[in-house]
Amino acid sequence: MRLKSSVNLYKLISFCLLCIALTFMTAVSCIAEESSAYESISTEHFTVSTDKQFYTEGDTLKLSITPKSGVNPGSFLIRVSYDPLVLSFKRVDASSDCYSMSSEDSSSVTTVYTAKQDNLESTVGVYVFSVLSKSADTSIKLSITDIYGNSAELISAGESCDVTINFEEEKSDEALLFALSSDGGTPNESISPDVFAYTMDVPYSVKELNFDCVVSEGASYSVNRKNLGSGGSTTEFTITVTAEDGSTKNIYTVSVTRGEYEREASEAEASALPFLLSLEPSNGTLSPDFDPEINSYTLSVPYTVSTMSFDVTVSEGASAKVNRKNLGSGGSTTEFRITVTAEDGKTKNIYTVSVARGEYERETSEAEASAAPFLISLKPSEGTLSPDFDPEVNSYTVSVPYTVSTMSFEWTVSEGASAKVNRKNLGSGGSTTEFKITVTAADGETKNVYDVSVSRGTYSPVSVIAEKTAVPYVFTMIPSDGTLSPEFDPEVNTYTISVPYEVQQMTFACTVSDGASYSVNRKNLGSGGSTTEFRITVTASDGETKNVYTVMVTRGTYVRPSSSSSSQKKSSSKSTSDKDAESDTEEAYVVTQYESTGNLTIQNDRFIPALIGVGCTVMILILIIFIALIIRKSSRTNGKIEKTESHKNL
Repeated sequence: MRLKSSVNLYKLISFCLLCIALTFMTAVSCIAEESSAYESISTEHFTVSTDKQFYTEGDTLKLSITPKSGVNPGSFLIRVSYDPLVLSFKRVDASSDCYSMSSEDSSSVTTVYTAKQDNLESTVGVYVFSVLSKSADTSIKLSITDIYGNSAELISAGESCDVTINFEEEKSDEALLFALSSDGGTPNESISPDVFAYTMDVPYSVKELNFDCVVSEGASYSVNRKNLGSGGSTTEFTITVTAEDGSTKNIYTVSVTRGEYEREASEAEASALPFLLSLEPSNGTLSPDFDPEINSYTLSVPYTVSTMSFDVTVSEGASAKVNRKNLGSGGSTTEFRITVTAEDGKTKNIYTVSVARGEYERETSEAEASAAPFLISLKPSEGTLSPDFDPEVNSYTVSVPYTVSTMSFEWTVSEGASAKVNRKNLGSGGSTTEFKITVTAADGETKNVYDVSVSRGTYSPVSVIAEKTAVPYVFTMIPSDGTLSPEFDPEVNTYTISVPYEVQQMTFACTVSDGASYSVNRKNLGSGGSTTEFRITVTASDGETKNVYTVMVTRGTYVRPSSSSSSQKKSSSKSTSDKDAESDTEEAYVVTQYESTGNLTIQNDRFIPALIGVGCTVMILILIIFIALIIRKSSRTNGKIEKTESHKNL
């Protein structure tokens, strides 16, 4: 009875483990199927899915058919019907686990499948179509018939389903203007979507316009400006209508003419007090907007503007003159006085315009930019310009330490211009490198060149390299055997060494940057004739910044002694071969830290995998012993039962 109970317990445990494994495999399979299918439906014994959620014209559509888990069909027939006006059939990608044969007509394809093996659960076929056009109601009809198992038993006479094809909605490309109004009036012409140019008249009192538009459904519009020009001028407003698709656009223009200023005064009063009807500066914008009855204005212009003129219209019979033309230095304010003199030559009216000239952060007119392109600002990535930057000075010098090997510049150019620099790298330590920054005007031809001569400091292991506190260095490196090639240089990180076959280990004595420490990744060399990579990692005092030097050590090949001396050196050769074999099979160790204290910590990099292997082996041995004990115990029980039965028979 005890034996039977033990056997039953063993069967129960095995059954539970098998159930867990099957459940896990089924879950993984379901996740994989769900992750690769968008539109997925099922018949009684098959799952059908498409490769995308939405399609558009020109797309490739893939329809996948997969048996459900546990069905294990042996043979079956699949018929796929489709609309030839919407879809074009390309091919069937049948599974390598099946024998298949297909035939097609104008609107369907039929495939017969026969499984090559039992337990067929992978995708049996992928039907590939090309999307010809969009249709609101499009589906693929699928029927699966004559489904037989591996033992020729009938699983299902037939089952079917419809797979709906979803198309992306098209966005409208209509970009039309149906109605237009503004807070200053309406256009002179009637609005029509097919008319793209309009005119509009507003009185002098209107200084700005805001437009309200009615456009195509889903479309949007934008207006290029808001303010009007001076009295008597015509300002063009551009209304851009953008369709729902984001690419189709139509541009409508409204030319708005602003009325001139009309002074309400008698002729006698007009003769007594002359005035300006309009005032237009050659650069900048008046603040406030010009009004004949306002006599004081301010104006801001960029540094590149050095002169100022005014275009004026005066009252009838009057004349006007300006007191000056030139502006002051950058950052200063210059007062311009426009004196209007009546026809009598005596009555005067004075308008003042205070013009503030900017420094080096400013915009320039296109004409000036084309005539004389220049840098507004210039800043090197390292060092300081000498003299201080001035757009009218074209030559500078910069001094940088040896640790700086490249140089870049940040600049701002005049409007419409572009700039480029001729190089990036500096010369060797102690040399001077000339950088040329060429500024090109908008016309693509006019150029202005700025020169920056960069002097790089000389190399010094103690003073110069110490400046690069962010990067730790090795100042000296001495190998226990052989000679470094090339000769050691703190700025060179890769070296090679050749040593004879008798050398089996390699160490390095190094001097590092102040506060830094270093470690070597290994100690032992490989077998004769091989090359071993040693990495000396220098770590800064912050514990994070590192610099790695690599030394490739080539060990010489083993030279077999001559026959005459083989007997004399037999024992010596045997000892050397044994040592070499031990060296070849010796575990790889990593020196994790080697500082001035001389402490050395060695870590076997195969310890953890070996420990896992030993653990697994121990577990298997325990399981075998446990099963053996059960069998032994059951055998003893059977022996006792047989003895008891024999005693009873006696």
